[in-house]
Amino acid sequence: MNQDHIQNVFLAFANHSCRSDPENLKKIFHEIEQNFYTDEIEFTRARAMISLITTLAKIKNAITAAELIEEILPPKMSFFQKAAINTAFDAIYRYRDDYCETSCSFRNRRSRWGDELFSGPNRLNCVECEQLEFAEILEQIINGHGYREIDQFSSLINSGFDYIRTGVELFESGGKTDVKEKVYLQFPEVLGLEISSIKCGFNEYFRDIMAYSLSKFLMQRENNRLRLKQCAWCSMFDTAGKAQKTRISPKTNKAYLTFCSGTSCKDDYYRDRRKGRKRGVANVEGSNPG
Repeated sequence: MNQDHIQNVFLAFANHSCRSDPENLKKIFHEIEQNFYTDEIEFTRARAMISLITTLAKIKNAITAAELIEEILPPKMSFFQKAAINTAFDAIYRYRDDYCETSCSFRNRRSRWGDELFSGPNRLNCVECEQLEFAEILEQIINGHGYREIDQFSSLINSGFDYIRTGVELFESGGKTDVKEKVYLQFPEVLGLEISSIKCGFNEYFRDIMAYSLSKFLMQRENNRLRLKQCAWCSMFDTAGKAQKTRISPKTNKAYLTFCSGTSCKDDYYRDRRKGRKRGVANVEGSNPG
């Protein structure tokens, strides 16, 4: 575990969209494993839960998912197996039974993003909803908003760290002994079947981890927030100190466009701009003013 790379956790959550591919949930959890301590048994349980959540997310329908689970699983299951399934369902389909409209603490997301993201077969599931808001928080930090101006950020860091506890350990390096923080991660308890929705489930587990990861990164060095960038071409977030920059028009509210370092994003962006200008010229020349 290397807390010097703690930003990799929240970057994975922001950059690997579970909406585009539910398998990305496993990539996110891989980064969590690299940056937190826990008992291997706990991580084994978590991996199994992540795999189940990924399967359920691909179905995109709570009723269909429930029917499929009933078909493929043995009729006799232990309490833990049944509770684990309920926990996985809650992570993806907590919105069932009008939870979003009546009970969710973040009901204002619907008014901000529009009803179309919260209805129909392609609606946001609960993990995707958390990811979308987290990306919004990063964008507002990048755009220079003060932390107190970002309501979602205050809500994120004030949610408490129910699944995280910190300690210290002696660390040997280069013949020297140092003291470093050691961060332990607790896996959330599975839910009994009588609990239709809870305040401390897998979504809160991820929310705690991302809140800690982002806060820790912002506190590591003064002005660390200035290292946070978003690529103007692929929209990926990064904290690399050597991101590519290019100056743009002073008429805009940004002095620079930023692109991923070590990639073709900058070239691709301007290649697309040139193609767009050529298409515009062709359309004008081919138009009939009469």
